[in-house]
Amino acid sequence: MCGPKYDGKRVSDYNYEDLPRFARSIMMHTAEGNYDLQDHEEGKFCLLSELFDITDGIYISIDLKDSSHEMVSKVENLIKQYKRE
Repeated sequence: MCGPKYDGKRVSDYNYEDLPRFARSIMMHTAEGNYDLQDHEEGKFCLLSELFDITDGIYISIDLKDSSHEMVSKVENLIKQYKRE
């Protein structure tokens, strides 16, 4: 999502503050074409709590890849805190 310069990198390779911005045009994997960020979109990763705040009432599927027990526990706690079970 951040461009070919970041191929093979993982979000876990970075501190949150150091995550790169998304590419302005992102190739879609679930549909044809690209998604082009609009002028008002910053193209930055958000925290799960921020996602819960802006998507109230929308179902979200969370896929934790290679997660530690600690990460699973933190996500579980956020899900309960935001009543998103």
